[in-house]
Amino acid sequence: MKIKNIHIKELLDSEEAPELFKLYSDEAQSSTVSTPFNPNYEMYLQLEDMGILDACIILTEDNKIVGFATMLTTVMPHYSATASTIESIFIRKQYRGNNNFKNLLNRLIDTAKTKNSVNLFVSTPVASSADKVMGRTKGFSKISHIYSMDLL
Repeated sequence: MKIKNIHIKELLDSEEAPELFKLYSDEAQSSTVSTPFNPNYEMYLQLEDMGILDACIILTEDNKIVGFATMLTTVMPHYSATASTIESIFIRKQYRGNNNFKNLLNRLIDTAKTKNSVNLFVSTPVASSADKVMGRTKGFSKISHIYSMDLL
């Protein structure tokens, strides 16, 4: 397996994107979030152009995309410090294991460090496979709970 930093367009325009996004949506969608999964293509491009968005993919040896991650990096005004937040991280079920999640996460950690981030935040759906992995990932602490209210 290979991990590659990419321009977001490479992921959004890939032939694997529709199926990967559907699988990600099905797994990540919380019963309390009623907003349908609907990636804003132009916003992703704008965020990348502004230096806020980073993306990477995980590839099989024959270059099939089987996972992806996106991360946002900005200055937190109340701390005057740069922090990164993983917006999404997903690997197809059959490719989980063999340290693929850990390797993808480590790539994001390295990217955050190059941007001088002082923190890396990861939010996961409750009881998801990512939540279970993050709960035992060295160096990460559970620091908060996130609550959601449907306003529609």
